[in-house]
Amino acid sequence: MNNRIAAALAVVLATPFALSGCVAAPDFHTVVPAAVVASDPVIEDAFTATSTGIAGVGVWVRVYVTSTEHDDLVRVIDSALEATLAASPVRPVSVRLDVAASPMPGEPNMSQPNISIEDAARELDLYDGHLSDDTISGTIDFFEERYGTWEELRQ
Repeated sequence: MNNRIAAALAVVLATPFALSGCVAAPDFHTVVPAAVVASDPVIEDAFTATSTGIAGVGVWVRVYVTSTEHDDLVRVIDSALEATLAASPVRPVSVRLDVAASPMPGEPNMSQPNISIEDAARELDLYDGHLSDDTISGTIDFFEERYGTWEELRQ
């Protein structure tokens, strides 16, 4: 009986250390924004936020652009989504993306207003079921169907 209690206690104590491996790599917040900025000349800066749950890491990227012309926004959204997947150090379970006018503030946060991307999302077939409050979102399966698997994009 004492062996079972000791084993159970060991599992309980080790769980936080085991789960710590489920969080995004420490360089996530530098690698993904750098890749997103490099993906299109209209993107001046990018900011990422992540959320970690039992299923894995969710990624939210805000891109700061120098142009809000329709064609530029279409290109920016498409290239930023693909770059986010390709640069993610772990396979995210979901991706969210929105667009804001440059420059990025010194203390960026996701509650700041963003640019309307409704028309660009329609053109990219990302409107129905994937656009809410000018934020595009979807599961990793949806985005892998669109851009290729995370593993393929990482190569």
